[in-house]
Amino acid sequence: MGDPLVFNNATASVMLAIKQADPVMLHRELMQNGLDAIRQSGCEDGRVTWKERDVDGTPKLQVINNGLSMDGDELLDLLRHIG
Repeated sequence: MGDPLVFNNATASVMLAIKQADPVMLHRELMQNGLDAIRQSGCEDGRVTWKERDVDGTPKLQVINNGLSMDGDELLDLLRHIG
């Protein structure tokens, strides 16, 4: 097997994946990720909260859950498997 995939610019890779994604599928994935994190944490009062935030005049979607989170290494591992 060849060398592992390495991201020189993980932010650009994520932005490209978002731009190419179907908007409905993207929202479903964000919700499912939140529900999975809550389920894995064992939290009995799980919440997924959707908020719109203004960042320098640009509206941004913020999705927050009270489940498990990923550290930097876990995020990079996830990005390596995005196809």
